Amino acid sequence: MRLISGFLLTAAGLGCSPGPGDPPIPLPADAADHATELDPVCKPVAGAVPDVALGQGQSDYLPLADLETVQVEKGPQGGYHIWMAVRMKNLLRSGSRTVLTAVSPELARTISPYEVLFTYDPDEGGYCKLSGLRFRLDTDGVDYQPLLGKELDVTAKVTDRAGDTGQDSRRVTLSTTIR
Repeated sequence: MRLISGFLLTAAGLGCSPGPGDPPIPLPADAADHATELDPVCKPVAGAVPDVALGQGQSDYLPLADLETVQVEKGPQGGYHIWMAVRMKNLLRSGSRTVLTAVSPELARTISPYEVLFTYDPDEGGYCKLSGLRFRLDTDGVDYQPLLGKELDVTAKVTDRAGDTGQDSRRVTLSTTIR
C-alpha cells in the first residue's frame, strides 16, 4: 500500500511541474520582490500612477464638480442616501476595495464609511467605472436632517489587491429636499 501511495504522489507532482523545455515566465523589469498583477482594461501598465475620479450616479458615472448639489433620497428600507460613482484607471478592475468617506465641515459630523468590493465596468479611454454606490447619510444613528442643504466633503479611495491606491475628493452640497 505504501508503494502505491508513494507512486501516486510522485506521479501527481510530476503532472503539475513544468516540463524541462518550458521557459520560465519572466517578471516585468520593474517588479521588485513580487509579481505585478495587470488588467488589460484598467491596469495595462505596471507602475502607472492610479487615477481616481469621484462622481455621482445610480446607473452610470456622471462627473461631479466641487459644490455641485447632489440629491438626497429615501431608500427602500427607510435610510437616506446619495448616489455616488467612481471612475478609475491604473488599478485592478476586479478585487479592488472602494471606500467612501465624508465629513460635514460646518457641522463637524462624520458619515460612516461605505466599503465595497465590486468589479468595475470598462469605460472609455482606458478607464473603468463603478456606479450605484448608495452612500447612506444616516448609518450608525447619524441624524441626516441637519445635513440637508449643507456642504459635505466626500472622498473615494480605491485600493487594488496589489496594494496600489488612488483617491479623489469633492466638496458637494446636499439637496434641501428629499426625493
